[in-house]
Amino acid sequence: MPVSTSNVKQPYELSESEWSAKLANAQSGLRGNLVPGRVTRSTGSQMVAHASVIDWLHFGIRKDLSDRLKKVQDGTLVLSSFGSNRLVVMLERPTTYKDVIRKAKRLNLL
Repeated sequence: MPVSTSNVKQPYELSESEWSAKLANAQSGLRGNLVPGRVTRSTGSQMVAHASVIDWLHFGIRKDLSDRLKKVQDGTLVLSSFGSNRLVVMLERPTTYKDVIRKAKRLNLL
């Protein structure tokens, strides 16, 4: 299931309802009730495609947070206790459309 990007190049260019629908569709392809009893090359590649759509929709937010956590653990980045707690909370909660828009604005893409 490739990302249908008729004229959409980035996830922040989608409307919130389009983004949510694409995410729900991709997540449903990864849930246990749709996983066949025998994983073949075809079903495996479909699951990989769903995972890549989710990564695309998340716009690198999870990776940014993980990189930040690694820097804190390595000691190259020092955060206050509030900053550390906020980072943990952000890692634990799901990525939202608002997170994608915030990152796009932070990068001056919107």
